[in-house]
Amino acid sequence: MTRNLFKLLMITLLLGSVCSAAQSQETLQTSLKANHLLQARSSTNQDPTAYDQHARFSPAVITDKSGITSEQSSLDQKLVKFTLYLVIIGFLQLIVFIGQLIVFGKQALRLRQTVEAAGQQSLDMQHSIEISTRAATAMERLADASTTSSRAATDSVAMLRERTAAQSRAYLTVVIGGGTYQDRANNLRFEVKPLVVNTGQTPAHNVRYQAVCQVLPHPLDNGFGFPMRNIWHGNGVLGPQQNFILSAIIEGPYFPDDDVPVIMRGSDGRRLYIWGEVTYEDVYRLPHRTRFCHTIHWLPDRRNPGEYVVAGYYSDNHNDAD
Repeated sequence: MTRNLFKLLMITLLLGSVCSAAQSQETLQTSLKANHLLQARSSTNQDPTAYDQHARFSPAVITDKSGITSEQSSLDQKLVKFTLYLVIIGFLQLIVFIGQLIVFGKQALRLRQTVEAAGQQSLDMQHSIEISTRAATAMERLADASTTSSRAATDSVAMLRERTAAQSRAYLTVVIGGGTYQDRANNLRFEVKPLVVNTGQTPAHNVRYQAVCQVLPHPLDNGFGFPMRNIWHGNGVLGPQQNFILSAIIEGPYFPDDDVPVIMRGSDGRRLYIWGEVTYEDVYRLPHRTRFCHTIHWLPDRRNPGEYVVAGYYSDNHNDAD
């Protein structure tokens, strides 16, 4: 664009110079014609014959030679001055054209610099937009990573709290304990006394239990429902690694005395069963439950003849805890 403008200015300058030269040439030709006419008049004054011939065709006749010479000198001086003025005007026009060319060149250069600066600014703006876009993307990824990290930290804290609670909470289990066989003479009935033990690291609160003791066929039917009487006992605290005794007595009439040894041995297809459940709260005040079912029998004590020791088994059903 700058080169085209420069070419246009040069063509304009040349056209202006040609026009000025043509105008000066035309003025010079006009002056020469006038000078030639004056010379013709002067020669006519010197040759009378020529004068007569010229007088035939001229509207006026010049008879004074000194007058003609003065007029010619005056015209020459005016022609010289006029020509000088034309030269000065042409020179001034040339200076103006050169000045305009310089001004237009500077304007074109400034315009080119402005266009280049605008282009560079556009590139810088595009580069800045790209950097901003990458920064925004990086910030978004950082925010996503922070959110993921925060969730992971929250989950880790919750998991740690859960594991800490699981490791430190109270765990109650019911193990086989002692028992009493029926002795009508001493007013004793079949009674089973299992132990509830806190195997956890913190106390168990609001410990309660209910239990039922009966003589049932052995083994139990898989559809046995382990009915409860909804009679609860206790409401205390059991410390870690501590235990206390549960108790359940067979209700109803006494068994025949001949049946007592058979029930004690569990040898005729009948055994003494105890089942029930224990409820409690851990140190975090969360509720828990333990269910149990045992069958017990008595064996002779070899160290103490006439005495018996209690043995038992855990039932295949109704033994679980949370």
